[in-house]
Amino acid sequence: MLSFFWNARGINDLNKHQCFRSWRLKNKPFIGCLVETHVLEPNAPSVIASILPGWRMESNYQYSHIGKLWLVWDPAISLVMYKKSLQQITCGVFLAESCRSFTITFVYASNLRAVRRDLWAEIHDIGRNQNLVNSPWLVVGDFNQTLVASDHSLRDEFETVSPGSREMQHCLNDHDACCFRIPNLAPKPKRPFKFNLHLIHHPEFLSIVEEAWRGFRVVGSSMQQTTRHIPIYRRELLKLWRVSSFLNKSFSLARQPLLRRENF
Repeated sequence: MLSFFWNARGINDLNKHQCFRSWRLKNKPFIGCLVETHVLEPNAPSVIASILPGWRMESNYQYSHIGKLWLVWDPAISLVMYKKSLQQITCGVFLAESCRSFTITFVYASNLRAVRRDLWAEIHDIGRNQNLVNSPWLVVGDFNQTLVASDHSLRDEFETVSPGSREMQHCLNDHDACCFRIPNLAPKPKRPFKFNLHLIHHPEFLSIVEEAWRGFRVVGSSMQQTTRHIPIYRRELLKLWRVSSFLNKSFSLARQPLLRRENF
């Protein structure tokens, strides 16, 4: 599932509408965030209808009259709002097809280090929320902080390593639209244990089972012990199956009655 974060730097222009629609049709995202739209709140519904028809939106107009953050998503996914402020929007996403959920915090931080302190406090509080601690959590956005002096417009006057840049050294630095793919969170299907009955007639079968049982001690009921030993049995018996010609012999013996019936 593809998600995105895009600093639009204004999206009122109809040419930008067309560019965004083309990008969306090509990449097929399901959720994302637009920042610096420069769209006034009364005009937001019409812009969304133009660039993302049928999609839903949450914003932070109550904290900024220009709506710094637009959270947008395809109604095919289920979304729950957790928290929003001037610098972040946090939501929970539920994927019905895989019965899995995760949390995303989209960030558009202030360029003032003192104001960003409020953002760090909010992220810290979100991370301590007991309802979210067991959920995958992604924090992505524009933190309004250069990592190296060469990125700054006043690079000749910019401090080589500023206090703000030291706080962001573990973040990815990029000025383009950010796309990230949410991996398939569905659990891998468990492969059933298949037992080839003919192996019990192999002369080494009992010795392999006894060695596997004695070599791995399990505390628990008889059923628990047997269940925990199954992976070991599978591994050892698979070796036996591969190196032995017993399987081919068994197949030939089983095939003979069928051939006789066909010739009858």
